[in-house]
Amino acid sequence: GQPMQLYFMKKDKLPLSVSTLILLIVTITYKMVLVVLGLAVLVIRPPVVMHYLNPILFWCYLGIILNVICVWVMLALVFHPDWMHRMVAAMDGAMEKYSQAAAFFKSHKIIVLQVLVITFFQRGCLFLVTVAACRSLGVTAGSIGLIVLLQGMISVAVDMLPFPGGVGISEALFLRIFTPLCGGTLALPA
Repeated sequence: GQPMQLYFMKKDKLPLSVSTLILLIVTITYKMVLVVLGLAVLVIRPPVVMHYLNPILFWCYLGIILNVICVWVMLALVFHPDWMHRMVAAMDGAMEKYSQAAAFFKSHKIIVLQVLVITFFQRGCLFLVTVAACRSLGVTAGSIGLIVLLQGMISVAVDMLPFPGGVGISEALFLRIFTPLCGGTLALPA
Protein backbone atom coordinates (compact mmCIF):
# COMPACT_ATOMS: atom_id res chain seq x y z
CA GLY A 1 0.00 0.00 0.00
CA GLN A 2 0.90 3.65 0.01
CA PRO A 3 2.74 3.65 3.36
CA MET A 4 5.13 1.00 2.00
CA GLN A 5 5.51 2.93 -1.25
CA LEU A 6 6.46 6.02 0.77
CA TYR A 7 8.93 3.95 2.79
CA PHE A 8 10.68 2.63 -0.31
CA MET A 9 10.65 6.05 -1.99
CA LYS A 10 12.34 7.41 1.13
CA LYS A 11 14.92 4.59 0.93
CA ASP A 12 15.54 5.70 -2.67
CA LYS A 13 16.33 9.16 -1.30
CA LEU A 14 13.19 10.85 -2.66
CA PRO A 15 11.96 13.71 -0.47
CA LEU A 16 8.68 13.03 1.30
CA SER A 17 7.03 15.98 -0.45
CA VAL A 18 7.93 14.56 -3.89
CA SER A 19 6.82 11.06 -2.89
CA THR A 20 3.51 12.39 -1.59
CA LEU A 21 2.96 14.32 -4.81
CA ILE A 22 3.69 11.26 -6.93
CA LEU A 23 1.29 9.11 -4.91
CA LEU A 24 -1.38 11.81 -5.10
CA ILE A 25 -1.12 11.94 -8.89
CA VAL A 26 -1.22 8.14 -9.15
CA THR A 27 -4.24 7.97 -6.83
CA ILE A 28 -6.15 10.62 -8.76
CA THR A 29 -5.46 8.96 -12.11
CA TYR A 30 -6.28 5.52 -10.70
CA LYS A 31 -9.67 6.74 -9.51
CA MET A 32 -10.26 8.68 -12.76
CA VAL A 33 -9.72 5.52 -14.79
CA LEU A 34 -12.41 3.75 -12.78
CA VAL A 35 -14.77 6.74 -13.09
CA VAL A 36 -14.29 6.94 -16.87
CA LEU A 37 -14.78 3.17 -17.28
CA GLY A 38 -17.84 3.09 -15.04
CA LEU A 39 -19.49 6.14 -16.57
CA ALA A 40 -18.80 4.90 -20.10
CA VAL A 41 -20.43 1.54 -19.39
CA LEU A 42 -23.39 3.04 -17.52
CA VAL A 43 -24.00 5.73 -20.16
CA ILE A 44 -23.48 3.59 -23.28
CA ARG A 45 -25.15 0.58 -21.62
CA PRO A 46 -23.95 -2.17 -23.99
CA PRO A 47 -26.75 -4.77 -23.82
CA VAL A 48 -24.49 -7.79 -23.34
CA VAL A 49 -22.59 -6.07 -20.51
CA MET A 50 -25.77 -4.79 -18.86
CA HIS A 51 -27.23 -8.31 -18.98
CA TYR A 52 -24.49 -9.48 -16.63
CA LEU A 53 -24.39 -6.29 -14.54
CA ASN A 54 -28.12 -6.16 -13.77
CA PRO A 55 -27.81 -8.16 -10.53
CA ILE A 56 -25.19 -5.74 -9.17
CA LEU A 57 -26.23 -2.39 -10.66
CA PHE A 58 -26.74 -0.89 -7.19
CA TRP A 59 -23.09 -1.58 -6.35
CA CYS A 60 -21.94 -0.15 -9.69
CA TYR A 61 -23.83 3.11 -9.13
CA LEU A 62 -22.62 3.32 -5.54
CA GLY A 63 -19.04 2.74 -6.68
CA ILE A 64 -19.33 5.45 -9.35
CA ILE A 65 -20.78 7.95 -6.86
CA LEU A 66 -18.09 7.25 -4.26
CA ASN A 67 -15.28 7.39 -6.84
CA VAL A 68 -16.59 10.66 -8.30
CA ILE A 69 -16.75 12.16 -4.81
CA CYS A 70 -13.21 10.97 -4.07
CA VAL A 71 -11.81 12.36 -7.34
CA TRP A 72 -13.71 15.62 -6.84
CA VAL A 73 -12.35 16.06 -3.31
CA MET A 74 -8.78 15.24 -4.36
CA LEU A 75 -8.96 17.61 -7.34
CA ALA A 76 -10.49 20.30 -5.11
CA LEU A 77 -7.58 19.79 -2.72
CA VAL A 78 -5.15 20.15 -5.62
CA PHE A 79 -6.68 23.05 -7.51
CA HIS A 80 -8.43 24.95 -4.70
CA PRO A 81 -6.21 24.51 -1.67
CA ASP A 82 -7.40 27.82 -0.16
CA TRP A 83 -11.03 26.71 -0.28
CA MET A 84 -10.16 23.34 1.17
CA HIS A 85 -7.87 24.96 3.73
CA ARG A 86 -10.81 26.89 5.13
CA MET A 87 -12.74 23.63 5.39
CA VAL A 88 -9.91 21.71 7.03
CA ALA A 89 -7.92 24.28 9.00
CA ALA A 90 -6.14 21.68 11.08
CA MET A 91 -4.32 20.20 8.10
CA ASP A 92 -1.89 23.06 7.34
CA GLY A 93 1.04 20.83 6.38
CA ALA A 94 -1.02 18.70 4.03
CA MET A 95 -2.50 21.76 2.32
CA GLU A 96 0.99 22.92 1.34
CA LYS A 97 1.65 19.59 -0.33
CA TYR A 98 -1.62 19.88 -2.24
CA SER A 99 -0.59 23.37 -3.37
CA GLN A 100 2.61 21.84 -4.70
CA ALA A 101 0.52 19.20 -6.47
CA ALA A 102 -1.60 21.91 -8.10
CA ALA A 103 1.52 23.64 -9.39
CA PHE A 104 2.82 20.34 -10.72
CA PHE A 105 -0.48 19.49 -12.43
CA LYS A 106 -0.60 22.90 -14.08
CA SER A 107 3.00 22.89 -15.29
CA HIS A 108 3.35 19.21 -16.25
CA LYS A 109 0.11 18.40 -18.10
CA ILE A 110 1.86 15.97 -20.48
CA ILE A 111 3.27 13.95 -17.58
CA VAL A 112 -0.13 13.79 -15.91
CA LEU A 113 -1.68 12.66 -19.22
CA GLN A 114 1.05 10.03 -19.61
CA VAL A 115 0.36 8.75 -16.09
CA LEU A 116 -3.34 8.54 -16.94
CA VAL A 117 -2.63 6.54 -20.12
CA ILE A 118 -0.23 4.23 -18.27
CA THR A 119 -2.81 3.74 -15.53
CA PHE A 120 -5.47 2.82 -18.12
CA PHE A 121 -3.01 0.27 -19.53
CA GLN A 122 -2.13 -1.10 -16.07
CA ARG A 123 -5.76 -1.47 -15.05
CA GLY A 124 -6.59 -3.12 -18.39
CA CYS A 125 -3.77 -5.62 -17.87
CA LEU A 126 -5.03 -6.36 -14.38
CA PHE A 127 -8.53 -6.97 -15.73
CA LEU A 128 -7.03 -9.33 -18.34
CA VAL A 129 -6.02 -11.67 -15.50
CA THR A 130 -9.70 -12.64 -15.26
CA VAL A 131 -9.68 -13.50 -18.97
CA ALA A 132 -6.62 -15.69 -18.45
CA ALA A 133 -8.22 -17.42 -15.45
CA CYS A 134 -11.45 -18.08 -17.35
CA ARG A 135 -9.69 -19.32 -20.46
CA SER A 136 -7.35 -21.55 -18.45
CA LEU A 137 -10.42 -23.24 -16.96
CA GLY A 138 -11.87 -23.81 -20.41
CA VAL A 139 -14.47 -21.04 -20.30
CA THR A 140 -14.96 -19.87 -23.86
CA ALA A 141 -18.15 -17.87 -23.34
CA GLY A 142 -17.78 -14.12 -23.49
CA SER A 143 -15.35 -12.09 -25.51
CA ILE A 144 -12.13 -10.72 -24.05
CA GLY A 145 -13.67 -7.25 -24.12
CA LEU A 146 -16.79 -8.39 -22.26
CA ILE A 147 -14.79 -10.12 -19.52
CA VAL A 148 -12.47 -7.10 -19.13
CA LEU A 149 -15.45 -4.72 -18.88
CA LEU A 150 -17.23 -6.91 -16.35
CA GLN A 151 -14.11 -7.24 -14.19
CA GLY A 152 -13.57 -3.49 -14.52
CA MET A 153 -17.10 -2.82 -13.31
CA ILE A 154 -16.48 -5.02 -10.27
CA SER A 155 -13.49 -2.79 -9.49
CA VAL A 156 -15.63 0.31 -10.01
CA ALA A 157 -18.25 -1.08 -7.64
CA VAL A 158 -15.94 -2.05 -4.78
CA ASP A 159 -12.96 0.31 -5.03
CA MET A 160 -14.31 2.91 -2.60
CA LEU A 161 -16.08 0.58 -0.19
CA PRO A 162 -14.54 0.68 3.28
CA PHE A 163 -13.25 -2.88 3.25
CA PRO A 164 -9.58 -3.80 2.90
CA GLY A 165 -9.22 -4.42 -0.82
CA GLY A 166 -12.97 -4.90 -1.14
CA VAL A 167 -12.51 -8.45 0.14
CA GLY A 168 -15.70 -10.44 0.24
CA ILE A 169 -17.80 -8.03 -1.78
CA SER A 170 -15.46 -8.44 -4.78
CA GLU A 171 -15.85 -12.19 -4.67
CA ALA A 172 -19.62 -11.98 -4.18
CA LEU A 173 -20.03 -9.62 -7.14
CA PHE A 174 -17.72 -11.77 -9.25
CA LEU A 175 -19.86 -14.83 -8.55
CA ARG A 176 -23.08 -12.93 -9.31
CA ILE A 177 -21.75 -11.71 -12.65
CA PHE A 178 -19.59 -14.58 -13.83
CA THR A 179 -21.68 -17.60 -12.80
CA PRO A 180 -24.01 -17.18 -15.81
CA LEU A 181 -20.98 -16.62 -18.05
CA CYS A 182 -18.70 -19.37 -16.70
CA GLY A 183 -21.22 -21.84 -15.43
CA GLY A 184 -21.80 -22.64 -11.78
CA THR A 185 -18.88 -25.03 -11.36
CA LEU A 186 -16.23 -22.83 -12.96
CA ALA A 187 -17.11 -19.37 -11.59
CA LEU A 188 -15.81 -20.13 -8.10
CA PRO A 189 -12.39 -21.43 -9.18
CA ALA A 190 -12.05 -18.52 -11.67
